[in-house]
Amino acid sequence: MALNSYIAGQSAWGVTELNARGADLAALISREWTAPVDDVLVQESTVSWSVAAEIIDSIPVGRWTTYGDVASLAGTHPVPLGGYISRTPIRHAWRVLQAAGTVSPGFRWIPGSEHEGADVRAVLESEGIEFDLDGRAAGTARVNIAELAELAGIEFDDAGSMDFGDEQGDEEVVFTLDGIERRLTREAVRDRLRSATPGKITTYWVEVDGIVWPVKQALAVALGIEATQFQSWTARQRLSTLGFEIGGE
Repeated sequence: MALNSYIAGQSAWGVTELNARGADLAALISREWTAPVDDVLVQESTVSWSVAAEIIDSIPVGRWTTYGDVASLAGTHPVPLGGYISRTPIRHAWRVLQAAGTVSPGFRWIPGSEHEGADVRAVLESEGIEFDLDGRAAGTARVNIAELAELAGIEFDDAGSMDFGDEQGDEEVVFTLDGIERRLTREAVRDRLRSATPGKITTYWVEVDGIVWPVKQALAVALGIEATQFQSWTARQRLSTLGFEIGGE
């Protein structure tokens, strides 16, 4: 507001005056705020990125894990973890995949890395990991969070205290759909999906108890309604609020 005060007090508002004031304001802003420094990494105070690097380094050849599991053990979220991996030289970073077992579209080789320029899937296949026709790595090769903690030498509460979804999600969401108030809990989602079979994933997915589902199918089964009754963003929002990992486009 203080920056705009002198502008608000002007009486002339022609094109020439507006251009001049815009230039003055830009100059003032550039003096008041320092530009970002490219080579300085702003880190989350509660995250030990060295621990994240050690966790990733511990992934054995022929195995893979997820951004979510690494993030849980390191005390962060999959999104900043992905950003950290993209700009930091870390051994075995290519062995960290999305929850569906697919290569993250945002993954980039660090310049000078041993596999720079190579196809990530091809590198993983050369290490012994098989992929299906949808580009998903074999679940049998996945390192789950408990095993990952053991490999990295990190104490892990098997009851779930280190599970990202359990820590971050609400216990229940209440919302209105088709004029009807609906309630949904994490346990209800888990229980109802156990008796169903996941369909083919084409866009967005949600991971529930290690199984990846099309996000609309998961919410439809959990609520006992048709997937045509709501939009994809509704499913993503509700399931994310409950703490489930969402991915896709």
